[in-house]
Amino acid sequence: MVSYPSTPSSAYAPTEPWVEYPESDGKPMAESDRHRDALILALQTITPHFEKFPDVYVSGNLMMYYVEGDPRYYISPDVFVTFGVERKDRRFYKFWEEGKPPDFVLELSGEQTFRHDLHGQKALYALLGVPEYFLYDVDMQYLPSPLMGFRLVSGAYVPIAARADGSVPSATLGLDLHVRDKGLWFYDPGAQMWLPTPVEAAQQRGIAQGIAKGIVESIKRGIAQGIERGIERGLAQGETRAKQMALLKLLQSRFDPIPQALTHQIASIQSLALLDALFEQVLAAQTLEDINWQNHNEG
Repeated sequence: MVSYPSTPSSAYAPTEPWVEYPESDGKPMAESDRHRDALILALQTITPHFEKFPDVYVSGNLMMYYVEGDPRYYISPDVFVTFGVERKDRRFYKFWEEGKPPDFVLELSGEQTFRHDLHGQKALYALLGVPEYFLYDVDMQYLPSPLMGFRLVSGAYVPIAARADGSVPSATLGLDLHVRDKGLWFYDPGAQMWLPTPVEAAQQRGIAQGIAKGIVESIKRGIAQGIERGIERGLAQGETRAKQMALLKLLQSRFDPIPQALTHQIASIQSLALLDALFEQVLAAQTLEDINWQNHNEG
């Protein structure tokens, strides 16, 4: 099980008189449609990854107050994750009640915000003690790099070095952040798989249901035939991405762990016919070496 580092929390004892804390600052949710869509997709991708942990809170675009008794002092991160607090619905986030700042913050930078994100906002998050601060340039034209990460060391942010493939690792989340296909993706290096988007998650559930039905039928027709039929049913509504994910699942169930390079190779195959052929080989193979990957390289 992954151990997620976090800043310590403390119990809250009320000391302030009644003060109204607004739930909104009246500003738009995002700078553009693309920023809004990227924000929602990031939240919908990260949230299910931590849903089995009752003390991990994932949210975004939420009013966050950091000075007790003075609602003028607030921030509203696009995406944030806090470890060690109760996962529940909140109208806003008060540092003194939660006992700690978020452990991870992601801001989606654009033409109107990138300077503030790189300087004033960054300095404020460091002052507040946020362990990791990430920036993603949705338009890929304003930040020095489309994806930037910083880790708090002795009260100051230190840049997180990108990996050879351009990804930036988050030690706090235990995930690697990637910019690919003109979007932000999250990779779990421990499980050696990409976090699925909501559409992909629905496709995977369909695959699982299809396989379950196929296994029942396998009592009569054999396990291999049942798995093939289950996969076929599960993939009926899927396209290339669904078949890629299904192939990775099958490989992991038979030959776990599989090399990360092989994961990337499968993600590059766009031909449904080639993916189908690989399914057949994987089902019959005893080892990874039995599969002829050379005949399935596109381009």
